[in-house]
Formats: sequence, C-alpha cells, structure tokens
Amino acid sequence: VQVKIENEPARYSIAAAAVSITKAEILYEMNEIGEAEKHLHSFRSMLEVASPPDGVIIALRTLARIHASRGEWTSAINSLTDLERLGVELDIERCGATARLEKSRISILRGDVEEAVQIIRNSNDEKVWRRFSNRCMRGNDPDTPELSSFRIAIAKGQARESIETLKTAIKIAETSGRKRQLIVSRLLLVKAYESCGERRSALRALKETVVTAQASGFIRSFIDEGEPIRKLLSELQGAFLSSGQRDHNEEIPLEYLQRILQGFGGVTPSPKDTSGLLPALQEVLTDRE
Repeated sequence: VQVKIENEPARYSIAAAAVSITKAEILYEMNEIGEAEKHLHSFRSMLEVASPPDGVIIALRTLARIHASRGEWTSAINSLTDLERLGVELDIERCGATARLEKSRISILRGDVEEAVQIIRNSNDEKVWRRFSNRCMRGNDPDTPELSSFRIAIAKGQARESIETLKTAIKIAETSGRKRQLIVSRLLLVKAYESCGERRSALRALKETVVTAQASGFIRSFIDEGEPIRKLLSELQGAFLSSGQRDHNEEIPLEYLQRILQGFGGVTPSPKDTSGLLPALQEVLTDRE
C-alpha cells in the first residue's frame, strides 16, 4: 500500500479528499460542527485538484454553513466567494450558481430579504440551471433553485401561492427517493403554513417531518431553517408532553425531538451582527465505492 501511495499520490489524495468531504457533510448534518470543520480543513488547500465539481460545492457550502451557524457571516460569504472563483477558474458554471443560491439563503438568515432577492435577480443563472432541470446533482441536493424560490417567497410574506407547489415538490421527492429534498421541502411547507397563520397545519406537517426524518437522524436540516422551526418544535414537544402520549404508544419520537431542540442551543446568531459583511444523509454506497 505504501508503495502504491508513493507511486500514485494524486490518486489516493483524490480518494481521501472525497471520503473526507462526505464525512464532513454527514457530520455537519449530525450537528458535529467541530469534527466536520476538521475534515474540511484537512483538504481545503487541494480542493481545486482533488475533487470533482460536486465535491468542491459540498465542501465550500458546508464550510460556509459552519461559519453561518456561529454568526461568522463574513467568513461564510468568503467561502462562497471562493466557490464562485473556483467555478470561473475551472470553467464550471454550476459552482458559481450554487454559491449565489447559498448567499441568498444566508441573506434570508440575516433578515435581509431584499438582498436575497437581488442576489438571485442579478445572478442570471437560469441558463445554467436549465441544463440540469431533469437531473438531481449531488452538490445541489437538497438546495435546488426551486426550493430557493420557495424560501424567498416565504420570507417575503408571499407563502400562500407556494403551498400547493411545495406539496407537488414533496410528492416528487417522495417518489424519487430524494430523502434530503423531502425533509427540506416539508420544512419549507411548515414555514409556509406558519407564515399564512395556519398553525395547526404547520404543527401537523412538522410532526410528519420529524417522524420521517428520525430514521436518518437529520438535525441541521431543522436548525438551518431558523427560529420559526425552533418555536414550532418547542410547541410540538409541549403538546406531546402535556397529552401524556409518552406513556402510551408514542406518536412522535420524543428523544429525537429533544436532540433537535438541543441542537439549536441557547444563542441564535444575530442577523444584525454582520461583522463587516460586504454589500438520506449518507447515501448508500456500493462495496466498490
């Protein structure tokens, strides 16, 4: 093995980078932020040569989300700007288009909906996404342009028209086996219901999402949708405990629900703290993989 590594270092570096990026993505979803960051930094300097496009996208987007989870908005944007730069240098337009989707999502997290709209409006990426309209690329699962448009509509208070389209997106994700898109789509539907004042529908949809997500152990997908989801999860937990269902046949996994809530922590990054900001989890692998 040592001889092989010495004779073909690039080959084994590429394999090691791919494994490390996949681990980081999984660890991030499990809310193991520190460990995820270690894996990403171990191969950060060789992303340009040691990763396919989807690996580059996943690595830098995950790194951006790690920074955003700490309220390090400038560092988050810098990671995405690096992704845009690599897209230009490697002539991979999807890298830049994905970076702009994520920048828009971060703007919504910070409470600047207008900035999120402007990023998408000025991106001129429709032609890029049209080429991938019938394919689910790993680097863009689950955050597709369609889900990005739903997120913006909800943030703008225009959720009503998104509800039926989101239901269609959920059915497509279910039938195609795209578990991560299914969870994120359902969470956006929850936020859409809540935005429209349909609290009971929001709680019912959230309960179904928690039950569906439990088997794969999704954590960050809930946390990354922000304070509205945290409040609804707390309400769902309170209703569950007060009903006494925990003593009978549990309808929702209480321990899992508590783990998600603990993941939110006691401090939510302040949207106004810009710090100088400029204007199925692990997929099944074959033995060979």
